[in-house]
Amino acid sequence: MPAVYAILLLVFPLSAVFYASGTIMLGLTLLARHIPRRLGRDRRRH
Repeated sequence: MPAVYAILLLVFPLSAVFYASGTIMLGLTLLARHIPRRLGRDRRRH
């Protein structure tokens, strides 16, 4: 991810990096909601 932010800084102002960071975090949050809660517990039992 640091490479993406470095490329953004070459083209856009610093505020674009903060906007991109927030957008990526929100996207990962939505992705994490689709992971079953039991997924981590099932692997620990074995």
